[in-house]
Amino acid sequence: MTGPLTRRVPPFDPVTGFSHIAILGITPLALAVNPQLGVNNLAELIAMIRAQPGRLSYGSSGIGGAPHLSTELLRIRVGSLDVVHVPYRGSGPLTQDLLSGTISFAVDAFTTLLPQHNEGRLRIISVFGDQRSAVVPEVPTARESGFDIVTRIANYLAAPPGTPPERLERLAGAARAAMSTPEIARALEAIAVVPVTDSTPERATRFIAEEAALWGPVIRAANIEIE
Repeated sequence: MTGPLTRRVPPFDPVTGFSHIAILGITPLALAVNPQLGVNNLAELIAMIRAQPGRLSYGSSGIGGAPHLSTELLRIRVGSLDVVHVPYRGSGPLTQDLLSGTISFAVDAFTTLLPQHNEGRLRIISVFGDQRSAVVPEVPTARESGFDIVTRIANYLAAPPGTPPERLERLAGAARAAMSTPEIARALEAIAVVPVTDSTPERATRFIAEEAALWGPVIRAANIEIE
């Protein structure tokens, strides 16, 4: 939903441009480093960036996406950080360059970072969620490390604007039932996606509005604009 917010002339409003149905699942973002960088937590990474201005780089899976904006939010909350942004077209090439040490660190979804973390090829050092992840319970949240960062990627359902409320609620009910299925919940939780079992059209609309309110100022502060 950050896409239209990065446009000089937004093609649509992510809040009012749809009839929101339900949030299906939420994936907290995480920050990972190449183990050779030699840092074990977010505070150590920030200290290294400050000690070596302009020397470290971070990758993102695309300009203006939630992973990119999460790093920009970190820069805003921490203060001035002189670090180079290297944008990629997707998480695949980003991960390859992080594994090779071409870039120093990256913020991305757990689904991208977790396999390499489990193999010891990457090191997740911070969870950008409001609580620790069950799949890496040893990794602290950014807030636990003293940095007020909570960002996530959401999977959600939306319909064209003006969809009748009763139809929205019927679809939301089906979504709640699906997300409450034990098999689906286990499959999602295994890849660090938290299933949302109580979403409604009203809650989904509020969630999207809160996300837009978070990212709009970050996009403007970072001067991100896509033609």
